Amino acid sequence: MSKKIFIANWKMNGNTEMINKFSDSKVLNSSPKKDIVICPPYTHINYLSSKISNKNISLGAQNCSHKENGALTGEISAEILKDIGCEYVILGHSERRINYSEDNNLIKQKIILASKNNIIPILCCGENLEDRKNNLSIKVIESQLSILKEISDNFTCNKLLIAYEPIWAIGTGQSASSSQIYEMLNFIHEYIYDTFSHVDLSILYGGSVSTSNIKELLSIDKCNGFLIGGASLSLDSFELICESI
Repeated sequence: MSKKIFIANWKMNGNTEMINKFSDSKVLNSSPKKDIVICPPYTHINYLSSKISNKNISLGAQNCSHKENGALTGEISAEILKDIGCEYVILGHSERRINYSEDNNLIKQKIILASKNNIIPILCCGENLEDRKNNLSIKVIESQLSILKEISDNFTCNKLLIAYEPIWAIGTGQSASSSQIYEMLNFIHEYIYDTFSHVDLSILYGGSVSTSNIKELLSIDKCNGFLIGGASLSLDSFELICESI
């Protein structure tokens, strides 16, 4: 089995007590079989960084600005994230596309700036339930990933992660079936591989990943890892997921 990456997306959750528990874990260490990334809220990035400095765990952010700097109250730039030790950044998550009306053009600018600052983008893509029922899943994913082909010449980072997260499976407890996941991951690989054959490309699955389905998910071809939401908030469940490989 190839090396897998496990990414914890804590969303708007977590506190210093939670970070202390995670940092004390004897299980959460990257190894030849797995890489572990934790993406806490902005306010906890520095504290988490200080607690995992002696561990083989990477630090990530949940978003970054589409601008380099300036009068943008409340925004955090890729340059700032790099300065505080972030190696990864989640971009294009469906919650930001839906709740903050982020479109492809905005996400494209964020990817360019993350790459410029040598932060590895984790680009999220996924269809809603109506798209799935109308057999539009591939069309939606192709549209969301088309921005990568537009910026391939400006992409200077040596690694790229694409996370397929069907919107109807996020936080619902209803994971996509193995065949549905394979179909989409295989399409993503075929669609983007030639354009990004010069970088280390990993394709992930996200959407109600849990201790009960991780073994089945690990068996899916072309699945290089997982973007984990709710199950990453419990140390016990995240440890079990990361130990499953």
